[in-house]
Amino acid sequence: MKPREFRQLHAIPYDIEARKRRIKRLEAMQADGPQPASDVVRSSRGEGNACIMGHATVSGTDIAFSRREDEIRRLKKLNAEKDATYMEGLHIVETCDDVVLRGMLSDVCIEGKKPQEVAVALTEQGYDIDAEAIRRRVDRWIDQNVR
Repeated sequence: MKPREFRQLHAIPYDIEARKRRIKRLEAMQADGPQPASDVVRSSRGEGNACIMGHATVSGTDIAFSRREDEIRRLKKLNAEKDATYMEGLHIVETCDDVVLRGMLSDVCIEGKKPQEVAVALTEQGYDIDAEAIRRRVDRWIDQNVR
């Protein structure tokens, strides 16, 4: 996981949910099964050397069905990858030994809070840390521990 991805962990659950909604819509479209498609084309027919131009009906299944199936598989695979990335990020946060810093990492990277909000919450708990100090500590820890 790259440091930039780690800083954006808070967006992964929303991303996964949006993909799940899209998968659900695509599966609803797939519920009826493959749709038959047919078309009339020009063809030649005849016996022996006779060549008579006429029309023939060609039928098969609609290509959109298989494209939707491929898209559903791709979205499910992407969701699994993003979920694994999110779990890896949670594990990385838990490796931090400093309780206050772990709380800052959790608030900023996992919950998506701004350092100003975290500073206010820490001030209410009796810690005197400003938003810029929180930003620097979080960035320094991420640069040292996330690769």
